[in-house]
Amino acid sequence: MRCTLAGDTDKRALQSLTGDRSRESTILAIPYPKAHDGLKKCTLFHHMASREIDGLLRKMECQHYRVGQVVKASGDEAAGVEVVITGMLEIRREAFVPRRVGPGGYHGGETVFNSEASYHEVVAIAETDILRATRHDLMVVMRSDPKVATKLLFALGQDLLADLERAHERLAASSPEKGEQRS
Repeated sequence: MRCTLAGDTDKRALQSLTGDRSRESTILAIPYPKAHDGLKKCTLFHHMASREIDGLLRKMECQHYRVGQVVKASGDEAAGVEVVITGMLEIRREAFVPRRVGPGGYHGGETVFNSEASYHEVVAIAETDILRATRHDLMVVMRSDPKVATKLLFALGQDLLADLERAHERLAASSPEKGEQRS
């Protein structure tokens, strides 16, 4: 279900989207400034102009998760990029220290390049609201605007490089030959 930003629609519009009053609660209404600011804080989107963020917001889905609720199970098909607006997610993978993602953070960046099944589990560890951009929607946005594509790919590359550097540091710290270089 597409995101409904508070102020964008009235009750009749919500009912037309959901089909009946009983399902109104399935649409998460995030105030526009909060959604816009949440994306602007995210390293993946912070290089984008306001009009570019607005275009992306129109394509994003909103979702609310309760504490302990699984956002993505290991083996699930990659859903897309999920940006935390409020709350906290924990990304778990066997034999790895869990990574936490809070407001302005995201996970799923690898889905821009790969739609294979996920190898990690994502769980809400607090009441959490997210904005999700599917791989398809990101591709549509990037194909329609090469400047946006360049900004997204640059930011994604920077974030992936930072992740690799952190992984290297953790590996070096846990290695028995601390500080020694392997040839």
